[in-house]
Amino acid sequence: MFSDKKWVLVGALVLAAALALAACAPAAPVTVFVTQEGEQVVVTATPAPPEAGPVRDTIVICMGQEPDTLYGITGSMAVRQEVAAAFAGRGWYYDTAYFYATQMLENDEFPSFENGGATLEDDVLSVTYKFKDGITWSDGEPFTVDDVLFTKDVLLDPNSGATTTGSYGTYTWEKVDDLTFKVTYPKGAKNPTYFLPPVSGPADLAELLPKHVLENTAPADIITSDYARKPDPVLGPYKVTDWVEGDHISLDAVENWWGGEIKVPHLVYRFIPDSNQMMASLLSGECDLGTSDVLNSTQVPFLQQSASRGLIAFTAAPGTTWEHLDLNNYPVDTGKPTTKFPFFADPRVRQAVAYAVNRQQMTEEILFGEVQPLNSFLPSDHWAYDPSLDGKYAFDADKAKSLLAEAGWEDKDADGTVEAQSALTGDFSCGRGTWNIPAGTPFDVTMWIPATPSFRGQISTIVQSNLKDVGINVTLNTVPAATMFADGGPLYVRTPDIFEFAFQTSPDPGSTPAGYQGENIYGWDPAVLTDLQPSETGPFLVASKILEQKPDILDGTGITEEMFKFGRALAADSETPPNAANSEFGADKLPAGMIQASPGQVPETRNNLGGQNNPGYCNEDFDQATWDGGNVLEPKDRTPFYQKAQQIFMEDVPVVPLFQRLIVVGWVKDLCNVQPGPANYPPWNIETWYFANAGEECPASE
Repeated sequence: MFSDKKWVLVGALVLAAALALAACAPAAPVTVFVTQEGEQVVVTATPAPPEAGPVRDTIVICMGQEPDTLYGITGSMAVRQEVAAAFAGRGWYYDTAYFYATQMLENDEFPSFENGGATLEDDVLSVTYKFKDGITWSDGEPFTVDDVLFTKDVLLDPNSGATTTGSYGTYTWEKVDDLTFKVTYPKGAKNPTYFLPPVSGPADLAELLPKHVLENTAPADIITSDYARKPDPVLGPYKVTDWVEGDHISLDAVENWWGGEIKVPHLVYRFIPDSNQMMASLLSGECDLGTSDVLNSTQVPFLQQSASRGLIAFTAAPGTTWEHLDLNNYPVDTGKPTTKFPFFADPRVRQAVAYAVNRQQMTEEILFGEVQPLNSFLPSDHWAYDPSLDGKYAFDADKAKSLLAEAGWEDKDADGTVEAQSALTGDFSCGRGTWNIPAGTPFDVTMWIPATPSFRGQISTIVQSNLKDVGINVTLNTVPAATMFADGGPLYVRTPDIFEFAFQTSPDPGSTPAGYQGENIYGWDPAVLTDLQPSETGPFLVASKILEQKPDILDGTGITEEMFKFGRALAADSETPPNAANSEFGADKLPAGMIQASPGQVPETRNNLGGQNNPGYCNEDFDQATWDGGNVLEPKDRTPFYQKAQQIFMEDVPVVPLFQRLIVVGWVKDLCNVQPGPANYPPWNIETWYFANAGEECPASE
């Protein structure tokens, strides 16, 4: 049920739209009175004058932020990618689900083992990419593989300004012919997204650059060149023609574009940072589409009601950013406690919290029913999701109380708080020592929350109330995001008992679980270490599984078991020598033929707080399943490993998944073929957008 304040806003916006649409004379300013959270906000919008004639020739996309650059190698803002989706080449891009598509490769098909585009011989992966014939830059020059190799060289240049070059520098790149190139990976290296042509998509580390225009410009100089602000020529359907700082970027359709027909000849990106002004501009027709960088979940009720009255269209779809509660599994940093008591070391207690928190209430009150609670670190419509987890940890306060009692926590003095009924003790996972909680300890914990976005206040209030109902006292501490996520801050040294925040992940199913790796993973040469049995996917194992097979493998190396499981292997040419006190050791001290393939992700002072595993979770089987899922190449082969990882993760529940954030996009009702997805940007298919004729509607499928 919508509150009165929301109805006031809807009514005001509907009135504004009606006034604007009914106007036959030159449009006058429309004032919208917005009542929100007890305050009245005045928003004034001037509708665009009616087009002369029936044909509308310009799409106006309104964004909340202005890009700092349009150069893909240095630009990291999401709004830059919104614009780049219209002008950049599309060697690959995100589709409308959790996978990928291509517009530039031959037959719109990625290379695979089935079609012969990929081969794996003697543990060496090679991939051949063949582009379509006839692709041209907007200045008419043919696109060739030379442009790909040039882009690679610019990206890898030390002065390119790139924040990361990924693993592109480890590949061997080979030109086969003008339209074909081949990438060969180092022996043993696997990349599950091998089929994506590198440096060729708006979401890649670099977008394709025109060699014939930029080859005489130093990589460092491209950053500040005219090209960085107004890329020309381009491979996409639109080219930038003007950028008025603080107001808009204009683009025109590329003449005789190689990709086919472009339905609308002109495109404008306007900058409107105020969400209320954005809503008014959408309803008045001043904007044709509003993007998710300014529209958010607080606008959903207004969008719902406006759409129900036939004024606009919108989607509020789950995206790839997900909110979660991290429970401090391991409140220890380099051997020293970081909290008073390890309340969440026992998995039964963590399960109790998962049952106690009413996530359905959150999705209904915060996201207005547009999304369902998460049952895993993957959403239920992901291709690697485990459907056996449907409904996992549905709200059940009685179940939560039962699990707490089983773990030794009960409220026998009837003061509303559960206490430890005896001295509680156990072992931290992965052999990291023992934990103890004295008898009589009340279950009083702290929960830290970033101050933004504002809906986190609702999350924290629901969590605090729900846990109070099962006897857990939660003290809330709302802090600026800069404090929460600061280097060496509370998130990394695990000073809170509970911390709530969000992860932004890619559609690949391995991106999230890899961040929760607890132990080191090692690889080895089977010809050297002949008596080690490999995992299902090759000679790579979690440290403890190697020690199970060969307890004496470290004899004579000077590497302790703790170093082997949780320490860092430093290269021989490291600037600083290994410090055993920090569990560091020389990589050359490992058994012959062995390498540290992937270090654990639990941040501690001894590893310079490196890693994303903030709750300190560790489960050897989870680590192995996650690694194996990323060490095979085909989705059908990866899925069983990630489903196993999900089952382990949700049984241990080191993190309580809450919900996916919404990607909110609104557009005028007669703008057709807008198809947002969870990972892509709406203009991914901008050339196919068009306006319905007067009196007609967009086809239902669009």
